[in-house]
Amino acid sequence: MKTYLRKWAGKAGGLAGLILMAAACAKPPTQEISQAENAVNAAIQSGAEEYAAGQLQLAQEALNDANAKVESKDYKGAKTAAMDAKAKAEQASAQIEANKQAAKTEASGKIEPLKTRVEAVKAALAKLSGPAVDAMKAPVEALGQAWDSLQADYNGERYSSALQKMADMETQLAEMEGKVAQAAAQSKKQKRTAPATKRKRKK
Repeated sequence: MKTYLRKWAGKAGGLAGLILMAAACAKPPTQEISQAENAVNAAIQSGAEEYAAGQLQLAQEALNDANAKVESKDYKGAKTAAMDAKAKAEQASAQIEANKQAAKTEASGKIEPLKTRVEAVKAALAKLSGPAVDAMKAPVEALGQAWDSLQADYNGERYSSALQKMADMETQLAEMEGKVAQAAAQSKKQKRTAPATKRKRKK
């Protein structure tokens, strides 16, 4: 009889444990989701959107998955997804400083040469005249505004954004440099032909 009671008690204890585990899984993992949300928000505030965008996106997707699983009452899956989101958000935060320093180094090496090219285009255009030159004044003015925006990003330590604007500006500059060189060549040609035309008229 005692042996039977001990076996029954053991089974009852095991059953109680299973019931408790089932009850735990039957509740939304609000703590885990809250921790994941805090980790994602902390990563964003630290600059992950600019310097760890890929990893941050993975964390946000995992967090969205956790919330979706809560809606479908898959609380076990929601807890796993929330914990994954928290881990990915923390990884994003860990990447920020190194990526920021790498972007700063790259931007620092590009900004002065780019500034020199912008100023050279403006100076060359100022020496020219004619309809073709007049047509280039608005694009060059826009180039100057783009430079101001780029420099504001650089001075504000938004190096990733500054690098993107540098890439865009390099494309615009290459086009403007070609047009200015063409206009300068045309201007020289006109100056060479002008004296010959005057001599012919005198004869």
